[in-house]
Amino acid sequence: MALQPGDLPPSDSEHEIDVKGNNGGESESEGESGELPANPNHTASSRKQLEKTDEEETKPKKDLSQLSRREREALEAQQARERYMKLHAEGKTEEARSDLARLALIREQRESERARKQAEKEEKEAVAKEKAAAREALLSKKTTNKKGGGKKK
Repeated sequence: MALQPGDLPPSDSEHEIDVKGNNGGESESEGESGELPANPNHTASSRKQLEKTDEEETKPKKDLSQLSRREREALEAQQARERYMKLHAEGKTEEARSDLARLALIREQRESERARKQAEKEEKEAVAKEKAAAREALLSKKTTNKKGGGKKK
């Protein structure tokens, strides 16, 4: 028999190796010495509870005629909410369409703002380059006048 989750490992007395080298009197084919012990937190009762929840999910829902008015209304409201959320996620509701339109407008505004800032940045760089070139030309003009510009007497 294979180990199931929740089965406890054999006690130490069963696993002691005797003088002959046998595994507690059991042969390898009889014992499960090669398998690791299962998690002791997974008991047989927890397996039964797990099986019950699986069965409950596969069972058909209660007949609506068997429910009270409040239960029926609560169930209908929950189903309506789930349908709305599904349609909203697909973008088929009026609210989703208005949200998508608003988001498209915001994206467009942000893109135009990004383009404007990039153009301003490029313009500032161009002005800075022009100033640097003018300054460089002025400095080179002054240095050429000082070096060889004067007459000797």
